Amino acid sequence: MLAERPIRWMERRAPREEEAGRLVEQLRRYLGESGWLWLRACAVYPQVTWELTLYLGARLLSQTRAECEAWGSDLLQLVRLPWFRYGALPDWLRAVLIAQFTPPEETRVRGVIEDLLRHVLTKPGEAVSLELAT
Repeated sequence: MLAERPIRWMERRAPREEEAGRLVEQLRRYLGESGWLWLRACAVYPQVTWELTLYLGARLLSQTRAECEAWGSDLLQLVRLPWFRYGALPDWLRAVLIAQFTPPEETRVRGVIEDLLRHVLTKPGEAVSLELAT
């Protein structure tokens, strides 16, 4: 669906519910478990940025050596999606992706974003340190 008409999925107007459902299933299969979590995490904050995308991936997916190795391939798959190339997720898609979280996943993702925002508010101008690979 994305390969045929990538710009269609950038539109503000939501597709029919069954089209959105097919898109979600295709994205889930394409990205795999960790990439799927990463995409949904990127939907929580209303702006798509390179820095936030990397931050979320590092905090959510890079706990073990194997996860660090898979992180790079997940990132390549993610940035091929039109929303990352154009730097925006339409609101209808953000809502669909967020609705796919389990309660523990949503709590974890929102906690990671809150940690970042808290850091920025309490230490303005100080860089956030991330270990992206060991």
